[in-house]
Amino acid sequence: MRQWILRASSVTALVIAFAASAFAQGGNATINGGDGNDTINASHNSTVDAGADNDTIHVHSSNVSITTGTGTDTIRLHWYGNTHVVTDFTAGNGGDQFDIAQLLANLPSYPGGNPFATGHLRVIQNGTDTWLQIDYDGASGSGGWYTTATLQNVDPANLTAFNFGG
Repeated sequence: MRQWILRASSVTALVIAFAASAFAQGGNATINGGDGNDTINASHNSTVDAGADNDTIHVHSSNVSITTGTGTDTIRLHWYGNTHVVTDFTAGNGGDQFDIAQLLANLPSYPGGNPFATGHLRVIQNGTDTWLQIDYDGASGSGGWYTTATLQNVDPANLTAFNFGG
């Protein structure tokens, strides 16, 4: 496996080859995955175009713009308090997925189980987009909703448990 670690204020990387990996540190990076099953790590102010096939995109900080491309891609959210945009999320069974396990593990009030039932996550429609929102302390706390991801041109009615790892 090839791996690139990008450390610059403005970097463009092209991930070429099967099973490639790219990590953008310092933000302001553009990562193009191309063909193959890629692992991409993006930090703040990055733009990701995962390309074709089944990719995994780790999102470590805020303001990441993601184009998943074709295939069943997984977006791993690691921290609450970050905002992202997904330009082409494929809703429904067999579509793209959020891996929210690490995100939920970082919530001190999350008791386990279905995060939508505990009031820690919800999806709402905003115009033609869907917002994935998180409440730090769930339904029983005094905190409010924070939009962690905007899914452009996605109807929340088309999202299934599959899209959230279920």
